[in-house]
Amino acid sequence: MAETNDQNYSNLLQFIISRDESIVIELLKDADACRTFIRLLTPLSQHFLFRMLMIPDLLPLSTIRGWAPPGTEAKLADAFNQLRDCHIIILNRLQNGEFGAQIHPEIRNVLLHGTSSSKFQSSTSQKPQFPFHVKPSNIFPEPSSNSLDDLTKAPEVSPETLDKWSSTQLDKILYWMLKLDEKIEPGMRQLLRDSNLIEIDNELTKEGHQFVLADRRSQIWLIVRSYLSSFLQDTSSDLISALRFLLKLGSLQFTRGYPVSSLLEPQRKLLEPFCSLGLVYQGNMKNYFFPTRIVLNFFGKEQLSQSEGWLLIDTNFKITAYTSSPLHVALLKKFTLITYEMPGFTSAYLSPNSFKKALKEGTSLSDIIRFLKSNLSSKGDGIIPPDVEHQLHVWKNQRDRIKTTPNCVMRTFLSRDDADAAHEIAEKNMGFVARFDSNDNYTIITTEEIEEEFAKQLKALRNS
Repeated sequence: MAETNDQNYSNLLQFIISRDESIVIELLKDADACRTFIRLLTPLSQHFLFRMLMIPDLLPLSTIRGWAPPGTEAKLADAFNQLRDCHIIILNRLQNGEFGAQIHPEIRNVLLHGTSSSKFQSSTSQKPQFPFHVKPSNIFPEPSSNSLDDLTKAPEVSPETLDKWSSTQLDKILYWMLKLDEKIEPGMRQLLRDSNLIEIDNELTKEGHQFVLADRRSQIWLIVRSYLSSFLQDTSSDLISALRFLLKLGSLQFTRGYPVSSLLEPQRKLLEPFCSLGLVYQGNMKNYFFPTRIVLNFFGKEQLSQSEGWLLIDTNFKITAYTSSPLHVALLKKFTLITYEMPGFTSAYLSPNSFKKALKEGTSLSDIIRFLKSNLSSKGDGIIPPDVEHQLHVWKNQRDRIKTTPNCVMRTFLSRDDADAAHEIAEKNMGFVARFDSNDNYTIITTEEIEEEFAKQLKALRNS
């Protein structure tokens, strides 16, 4: 598979195409999943896909290259490579020896004719076959109550309810991670552990410190990715069902309810963890589920509502937080020194020690700057003062210049000749760290890895 790090692939798309081709093709045999998957592609990739859709034969690559206007050949190559990475396009050699490209027959069939037969397809979601068994009074078949497309009797929930639910669910996780609450579902705690966000003693890992300051979309995706990865140890059918359910969610309507009976059994098992993450909502209507704005945002259908900024940053490194949320204050404590707290008002200070402590825990400079920028209040200039941001970079560079070497051994020699010999032995064994000379002694510092061989050679030198 071609390298994709420099291309504008979504996280979900990258996760899917890193699977085996057979899994990707089987996944895309579902029309809803296939349409949502295509939405993850770049606009240029989508353009070429639909341009080739009605052409069943192999197209010479020279013809496809001609589609690119002058100066855009690189963009066409990126789009073409993305379609190849997604297994949507296959290459074969033409009779004249040139390579040609065409859309994978299975995917082409799904896009033109709908869901393809699949061993992972629910029997309840298949369309009724002709002839229909209908009542004499009605010549049309009754719509299936199990279909995700049947919206005639689907309940609705207000956007405010769904937004509040999704926000509250993620806040519960952050409250527990920051020790503001002692309660968390055992399954979610294990999922955080599997995601390498917490240690066995529930303390935050390096990734956990970065996680709590990340934006909501990144936080949700990291946990979802870990959950999907748990299926990699199981059968491919479970992974396909899970991915198909996630992609199907991207094709659904916001505020609209969908019957749980339309899901396969592996997909129903996903409802509980997805509810815990705020991706779907059920409330008291356990027979229906409702996609929230967070999961639809994965596919560009709904923009996440931006919370009002609550931070003001002064040029003297003082931060004023207009918030009554304990979570906001706890996040601020990750990299600042809190000077005083009042109801609805907190004052903090960006000090070198608090900043370097955050870096030591695993939080990066970019994490802190991104967090500050995303929560700036409109009461001020709406920016981090340039002097403050510059000083953060200075503090980081100062810390990076100091390199610590663990498990070192320090020896002091009274003779310069002995120190020179020890210095030479340490360098030959690739374990020399540092040397300090004074008027009456000489200190050699070496790594512990060479200690046994270093001591042996040093003893042999003294006995010679």
